[in-house]
Amino acid sequence: MPALHRVILTTLKAYFGLIAILLALLPIVSWIASIYHSDINGLLSPAGIRWMFSSVVDNFADVPLAHILTGLVTLSILHTSGVLSAFTRRPSLKQRRAALITLTAAVALLILFSLLLILPHAVLLSAFGTISHSALAHGWYGLLALYLIVISNIYAYTSGRLYTLADFLQAHTSLIRSISPYFILLFLSSQLVACLDYTALLTFLGMPSHVQALLTYILYYLPLVLYLSVSHKQHNQ
Repeated sequence: MPALHRVILTTLKAYFGLIAILLALLPIVSWIASIYHSDINGLLSPAGIRWMFSSVVDNFADVPLAHILTGLVTLSILHTSGVLSAFTRRPSLKQRRAALITLTAAVALLILFSLLLILPHAVLLSAFGTISHSALAHGWYGLLALYLIVISNIYAYTSGRLYTLADFLQAHTSLIRSISPYFILLFLSSQLVACLDYTALLTFLGMPSHVQALLTYILYYLPLVLYLSVSHKQHNQ
C-alpha cells in the first residue's frame, strides 16, 4: 500500500475518532459551562435533553445532501464512462468516433444553453435581464451536473463502454458505493455541528460566524475529499 494511501486512511480513522470523542465530551462540557455562563445552553439540561432527542433527523436534514449526491453521481459517470481519458490517451477508432460524437453533442448543448441566455426574453435570466437572482444563478450547480452527466452518457454508449440499463445505473453510483462509510461520518458531523450551534459555545468563545461556517464546510467536505482520494487510488491499482 503506498505511503500516501496509508496516511489518508490513518487520517480518516483519526477524524472518525475525533468526532466521536467531541460528541461524547460536548454534553458534559456544555453542561458545566452553562452553570457559570447563562449565554451557553447545556445539552444535559432539561431543554437540551429534549432538543437532542427530538432533533437527530433534523440535524442530518440540514446537511446539503442533495448537492453531495448530485456531485457524486456526476463524478461517478465521468470516471466510469472514460470520457475524461478520451482525449489524453491513444484511442481506438471506435473511441475516436465516440469522442467526435460527444464533442459535437457538447458543443450543440452549449449553443442551445447560450441561446437561452442571449435571445430576447432569455428564460434563464432574471426579469431585469441579469444573471443575479436568475434561474441560472440559482440552478447553475444542477445545470452543470446535468450537462456533464449527459455528455458522459453519450460517450459511454457510443464508445461501447456501457450497454445495458444495469451498466448505466451502476456507473452512476460507483463512487457512492465505494465511499459509503463517508455517510456515517457525515451523519456524526451533522450532529456535532448542530450541537455546537445549539450550545453557542463557539460564539461565546469569540469565534466569528464566517469562521464557524468554514468549520462546518470542513467537517462536511474534508472527509469526502479524503474518501474520494482513497477511492481514486484503489480504482487505479
